[in-house]
Amino acid sequence: MVSDSVTKQDQVTLRGFCAQDLDAIHALDVVCFEEPFRFSKAMVKDSVEASGASVVVAEHKGRIIGFAVLQVERLNRTKVGYVVTLDVEPALRRHGIARRMMLRLEEEAMAAHCAAMLLHVYVGNEGAIGFYESLGFSRVDVARSFYSSGLDAWIYRKQLDQLPG
Repeated sequence: MVSDSVTKQDQVTLRGFCAQDLDAIHALDVVCFEEPFRFSKAMVKDSVEASGASVVVAEHKGRIIGFAVLQVERLNRTKVGYVVTLDVEPALRRHGIARRMMLRLEEEAMAAHCAAMLLHVYVGNEGAIGFYESLGFSRVDVARSFYSSGLDAWIYRKQLDQLPG
């Protein structure tokens, strides 16, 4: 069973995105999210190919089982890393894959000299909310009608510790 074998983290590889991944990560997004939360293929393509984007792909035995996208943006005069999406195959959740991808995105944000990371999460997604809070994210605001169907999202922020120099 695949979910049993991925509990050993050494069998999950994290790597960057390559163009051949587009169909697989879009298909994974469709499996992971219902409307109105899922991205169209064009939205996935735009997010992974955007200037300042960092993409982490999780693979198990050559099969993509997760991905995460971070975009470095300017908010006023401060650089922030915005987590666009975090997807893990539903049967493989709670095995540390999402945590590893988020930690990699945090490293990418710090390398880009971001002061913080931001993300949106559906107000009813208690599992994701608990996960992000366990990573040190704090709820800072609400985005009313953030999703296309009019559903609200919490805005979460994590301050990043930057070393001087």
